[in-house]
Order: sequence, then C-alpha cells, then structure tokens
Amino acid sequence: MTTFWRARSARRRALLVAIGAAVFTLAMLLSLAAGVTQRGASAQVRHAFESVGPSHRSLTLTVTDEQLTARDEASVRKAIADAFGDAPVDVRHTRSAGTSSGNGTERWIVTPRIGDVTPADLAALEHGFTVLPGRASSALADVGGASASGGAAATTASIQQSLRTVETTSVVPLGVIGVAGAIAAAMLGRLMIVARREEDRLLRSRGASSALLVGRAAAEAVWIAVPAVVLAAVVAQVVLWLLYGAPESVAEVAVAPLAALVIAVAAMTAVSVPAAFRSLGDDGGTTRRSGAGTAAGLTALLLVFAALCTWRFVTAGSAAAVIRDPLAIVAPALVLCALAVLGTVLFAPIARTLELPLARGRGLRLALAARLTARNTAVLAAPIMLVALAVAVGTLASGTTSTSSTFLDDSARAVNGGAARLLFAGDTMLASDADLLPERLRSDSLSDDPGVTAVLRTNGSIGQVSADVLGVRAAELSTLVPVGRSIFDAAGVTAALEPNGGPIPGPVIPKGEKTLQARIVSSGTWAAGTDETGASAEAAPAETPTASVTLWLVDAAGDVAPLTLPTVPIGRTGTVSARLPSGGPWTIAATDVDVVSAVPAAGLKVDVDRLEAGGASLSDTAQWSVQQQVFDTTGASAAVSGMGVRLASVAPGVAGGTQVRVMPRGSTTVPVAVSGALAAQAGSGVGASTAVTGSIAGFQAKVVRVIPLVPGTTGTPAMLADLPTLVRGYLATSPQLPNLLEAWTTDARGAAAYTGARKATVQLPSTSIEAGFVALGATALWLGAAGAAVFALVAVGATIATLQRRRRDETHVLRQLGVRARDQARIRVTEPASATVFAVLAGAAAGLIAAALIAPSLARASAPSAPGVLTVVLTLDPLGLVVVPIAIVVVAALLLIGQFRATLADASGSAR
Repeated sequence: MTTFWRARSARRRALLVAIGAAVFTLAMLLSLAAGVTQRGASAQVRHAFESVGPSHRSLTLTVTDEQLTARDEASVRKAIADAFGDAPVDVRHTRSAGTSSGNGTERWIVTPRIGDVTPADLAALEHGFTVLPGRASSALADVGGASASGGAAATTASIQQSLRTVETTSVVPLGVIGVAGAIAAAMLGRLMIVARREEDRLLRSRGASSALLVGRAAAEAVWIAVPAVVLAAVVAQVVLWLLYGAPESVAEVAVAPLAALVIAVAAMTAVSVPAAFRSLGDDGGTTRRSGAGTAAGLTALLLVFAALCTWRFVTAGSAAAVIRDPLAIVAPALVLCALAVLGTVLFAPIARTLELPLARGRGLRLALAARLTARNTAVLAAPIMLVALAVAVGTLASGTTSTSSTFLDDSARAVNGGAARLLFAGDTMLASDADLLPERLRSDSLSDDPGVTAVLRTNGSIGQVSADVLGVRAAELSTLVPVGRSIFDAAGVTAALEPNGGPIPGPVIPKGEKTLQARIVSSGTWAAGTDETGASAEAAPAETPTASVTLWLVDAAGDVAPLTLPTVPIGRTGTVSARLPSGGPWTIAATDVDVVSAVPAAGLKVDVDRLEAGGASLSDTAQWSVQQQVFDTTGASAAVSGMGVRLASVAPGVAGGTQVRVMPRGSTTVPVAVSGALAAQAGSGVGASTAVTGSIAGFQAKVVRVIPLVPGTTGTPAMLADLPTLVRGYLATSPQLPNLLEAWTTDARGAAAYTGARKATVQLPSTSIEAGFVALGATALWLGAAGAAVFALVAVGATIATLQRRRRDETHVLRQLGVRARDQARIRVTEPASATVFAVLAGAAAGLIAAALIAPSLARASAPSAPGVLTVVLTLDPLGLVVVPIAIVVVAALLLIGQFRATLADASGSAR
C-alpha cells in the first residue's frame, strides 16, 4: 500500500516541487523577517550605544571628599548593583588627589557593556541610570552626597522607544507573509486536488474513506514541507549570520521555520477536507454559491474589526502602549488584509456590471472575455487578493519609510536649527568689535550663496511669560531649515518677517575699508559767563565739556560692532578717525553721543558733519531722530542735529555723562513669528503688538505669524525675527545689545571651519539613534512586500494553470464555431490580465488608505524626541510606490505571454 501512495506522489512530481518551492519561500521569508526584527534589532541596539558620545552613554557619580571610607565605597558599589541588577554594565572607579585649595574627588563611571547588551536589558538599564543618582546620594549622605552627570538614561530611553517602534512594525511583514503564504499553499494544494479529482473519486468508490484521503494529504504535505523548511532555515540563518552575527537563542532559529511548517501543512490539509467529504456527484458548485453568499457579510465584519483595531492603534499615544494592546498591535496587518479582501469582494459586482454593456456589443472577443471573467470570480479571488495585498504592503512600506524618514530628519533639523549649530563661547552682552563672529563666517554669510548665517539667541518676556528670542536673517530660512511646511513654513515666515524686503536704513560703509574719518562739529556754553570758545577765565581747561560718539555698525547678516570715535572737547571742530572692524559692508544703524561736563552747560550741539571711508564721503540721506526711551534725556531736552544731537542743558557730574541715541527715522517695531506655545500662554495672536523685555535688552514687537515651532527650539515659548530688523528694534529701546554667540550652517561637514580662533562647539541634529531603527523597520516592511509579491505571482501562475486545464475542452468547440486560435488566446489572456490590473489598482488604493491611517502614527513613534507640537504629514516616495506594481505587472505579463502561446498551440492543434 505504501508503494501505491509513493507512486501516486511521483506522478505529480512537478506540482509537488512547486509546492515545495512555495513552502521554502514561505519559511525563508518568515525566518528573514523574524531575524531582521529580532537579531537586527539587537545589533542596532548595540550600534545605537556606540554611535553616541561617551558622555551620552555613561553616568558619572562624583564625590568631592578625601575622607571616604571603605564602607562608603562599598555603599556606592551596592547602590550600583541594586540599581542595575543583572543588566550588563561596567563600573570604573577613579580618584584624583586634593590640592591646597580644595579636596580631591572620586568618580564612579557606569557604562553599558555594549557587546553584551540585548533588547531585554534596556528596561533594567534605563531603570538603573534613572534611580542610581538618588540612591548614591542617599548612601553618601554623611559626606554631602554625590553629583551625577551624563546622558545615559535619556539615551537608553530613546533606544527603547525606537525599539518598540520596530516591534510594532514587525507585525506587518510577519502577518502579511504568513497570510499570503497560507493562501498560496492552499491554492497549490487546490491544484493538486483538481489534478487528482478523478483518481480520488475512483479511490472513494472502491472503499477509501474520506479520513484516509485527508490523512494522506496531510502526510504528503509534511513530507514535502519538512525538507523545504529545513533548507529554508539554513539559507536564512546563513544570510542573517552574515548580516547580524550568530543567533542569541534557539528560538530565533526555530520559531519562524516551525510557524511556516504549520501554516503550509494546515493550509494544504484544510483545502483537502471539503474535496474528501464532498459527495461523489458534487462538483463544488453548491459550495461556491453558498460561499459567495456569505462573503459580503464576513467582509463587513472584518472591516469593522479592522476599523476598531486601527482606532486603538492611532489613539495609543506611544509604541509602548501599542505593544501592550493586542488589538492595536495587529492593526497595520489587519487593515491591509481587510482592504485587500474588500477589493476582492468588489471585483465580482464590478465584473458583472461591465459584462452587460460588453455583451450587447458586436465583438465576440470582448463579450466572451467579459462573460468568462464575470462567471469565474471565485477562481480569480485568491490571486486578486494576494496581488492587492502585495501592492498595498508595498504602498504602505513606501509611505511609512518616506514619512518616518522625512519626519525624523525634518523634526531634528528644525529643533537643531540647521545642518549644524555653532555655539561660541563669550559674554552674553555685546561689548566691542572683539565680540564679532569669526571673519570667514561673516564673509561667507554675506556671499551670494551663503552656507552659514549668524544667529542671535537671547531671552525675552511678554508680560509674565518668558520665551526664547531668536534672530536669524529671514532670507536664509528656506536654505537653513529646508523642512516640510507642516513643520516650518520657511517661505511664509520669511515673507511675514521681511514685509519691506530692504536693508535697515543708515549710511553704508563699503566692504573692505580699514579706517573711518568723521568730522565732528560741536558748540555750546558752560559755567558762568563763558562761551563756546572757553576763553573766559572762570572756566579752566579741565572743565571743558567733552563729547564721544559711538557708531553702531550692523552688517547685512545682522552682526553688530560698536565703533567708538576718539573723544573731542566741546567747542572745537575737527576730524577724528577710527579703525573699522574687518568685514562689511557696514550700515550705521544708530549713533550714541555721550557728553561729559564737570560744570553746568547749556545749548550744546554735537554733530557728525561728514563721514569718509577710503577717501570718499558716505552718503547719508536718512532723516535722524532721537530715541528718547533708550537713555533718560528728558531733563536735557535732546533734539536731533543731523547724525548728532542738541542738548538744551547738561547737568554737571553725571556718572557716565549725558547720553543720547539717534537713529534714522522709520518703524522700529519688529515683526515676529511666535510659537504656538507662546501665543497660547501670552494670548498674543496675529496682529498683536507688545513690548518684549529681556535681561539685556528689549524691543517693541508685532506678531505677524503663529507657527508650531520656532527653529532652534523644542516647541517651548519662543519668537523669531529677522536679525537685522531685530537689532534695529533693540537699538531703538535698549542701551546695550545681546551678543551673537551662535551660527547655523547648511553643511555639517564644513562647520568646524568657521570656528576660527574662538572656542566653539558644533551641535548636529540628533538622529543617530532613531535613524537605524527606522531603516530596520523599513527593511522589515519591504521584506513583507517582497514576500507578498512572490506569493501573489505564485497565485497568478497557479490560476492561469487552473484556467488552462479547465478550458482545454472548450478549445475545440470554439474552433468549430469559427473562433480563430489567436482570438481564443486573446480571450483566455484577458481574463487573468483584467483581474491582475484590477488587483493592482485596488491594492494601490488600499495601500494609500492604510498609509494614511498607519504611517503618521508609526512616524511619530519613530521619532520619540520630536516635539509633540509638530504635525506628521504623509509623504510618499514615487519610486517606492511603483516598485511592487511594476514587478508584479512585468512577471504577470511573462506568465500571460506563456498562457497566450499555450492557448494558441492548443487551439491550433485542435484545428488539425
């Protein structure tokens, strides 16, 4: 009897090889997908720790005391052991001797043992890094506690959150590959049943039981599936070993192949049951009709359940919450399957609807093709579902990958403020031209294609609400922060911050000039009976009032340099000179006049009559005005005199002298774009005018735009202004200005070249941790899409083979009716071709719907450090969208060409 069953299998060797190949593909794809999401995740966890600096992956406990006892040290070691438990960490203990001015220090530096860290250790590591500072301080309370430094806790938390996103994403490829593989195995098993239909009827008529046939089908499935699964597991493990190294447990190797074995055997056995227990006279039509009657109801229930799971997924709030919710975690895979099923169910009514007008036409080919397609939707259901599922997964993979990468990069770029942020050391208050940014930086920032620009970062308050104040040259925002409009609308903000689009007013000193000459005219009277010549005997020369003039120079990028001219005595007209700072061109945005007098003086005038640079006079067409609010000059009754001032009176002995600032006329209100947080807390919407007060300077502002986030901040209360305009606003209200200690560049690699002689640090967008996990999730999704596409093509090929076998007897009849062989071939090809095209379109629509529902939440979870105020917008990679459809269409076209030739040969042979 065993010989008979072996011979029975041997007769279908070709079909069994096809089934074995399908099972091999299923097992290998499941193993690879599981390996990428498990072993790949472990490797990425270790890589993430390696990619950050030592200070970001360690915790340092510092104790300043030379009198630590052995008991104290033991207490610290116990606190470390209790905090981390079995988590793999290294502890380094160092001592530094004390000096005459203070005690020594002892440090315990705790770092993860990166080579031994696994995803399962992350929770213990995060817990240890979080609680250890408090426990160590308690253990050392007698010696003043311990100070803690280092970003290990934050780094570990980010890694753990990114890992959870991968775990959430992994359900999609694993679920899709499992579903698609089960359907493909069932279809091939169905082909075997059709091929053995007459043989099985004969066996049953001679006494073979239905249970025996099902048992033999299951045994045959195991016999062909086991070697296929073993071989697939070996191939997959070799690939994974080359990519990620050796497995960490037996489960990593065995679970996925065993799951593939169970899926394949169960699917092939399940399709054998109806055929084995069907009555000998039943051809399956009754079953198909009853199945079609319940399809719509089951599809509706599936869609409702998918909608429920998707709602739980979208509202989960975090990847950790998704993992804890069994409904949420299956949502991505379930919504794809539900939409693919919906497309499959809709094919039948659409095909019947199109059949009617085509049947009324005169052409036989289209009418017959439409009729055959409409009458065989049950046969076409499986390939339609698998093709639609494959295209939908590819679309979701494209949308998720593009959306996650774009949101991660854009949010990090917006928070950082540029490809690189240069932070310079220095005082926060501007003192002299020595505070200017490095010359090369200023020169490049004023070039035709600037790759760097100066940034002013200071503080300010609107009422009781504190905020960051950032000044950036508005014209460069689009280049510095090239992100999506949902995160930062650079073009719109630029237009709002630069309503006039011109430079600030004032005389312009050409670039490259070294020296500035100024002719200062002054006059006045002082003390009793003296005049402006000071000739009276009552006034000693030492009592002659003096005047000094400070010019506030501003370049086009907004950097500022105060230029103080030599002091001159009142009553004399003369020319003074001063060395200009490097760079330029410089605009004289304001002039400060400081009059110092030891005796009462009245009717004083100090005027900058003429300015020269490089032997040429500077043009001054501006109308100047006194800025009364900068210095308290109400008692002096200051009035403008060209670029200088007239003072009705000057009191003697005023500390610092009597100061007056004049500026070119024009609005000094600064247009600002405020963050949503500042607008909400301060109640400052678009159009609101308000005074901004800071610790160094203030200005009058008008809100012209409310934006989710000010670049260079994390979504906290902040405001953004055009830097030259902001400097003019500060000059109109404040004696001193904040110092520029920051610059943003568009090229991270060249940022270090701008540091010059000043000490500076370079800060880059923080994506090193998250980017690897995003890439890992994308790999898993694309693997699922590839697996679904393979099984979809298997289904298309199996369907073509089924239709060819079923229609072989009709070929001679159609030939007798006068249908040519080529027309028959075209009719046969139209049936699976139309189903494939419909499935591709339905899959694209399903994928877009799924991407719109799923991708933004996955993108949000993939960037745990992104500010919550930012909106995630679905983005699609055009190339990624067409990869799977084109691959399916090309391979399906080759299969259809084979069907066309086979039909042509059959029809031609029937004619002979």
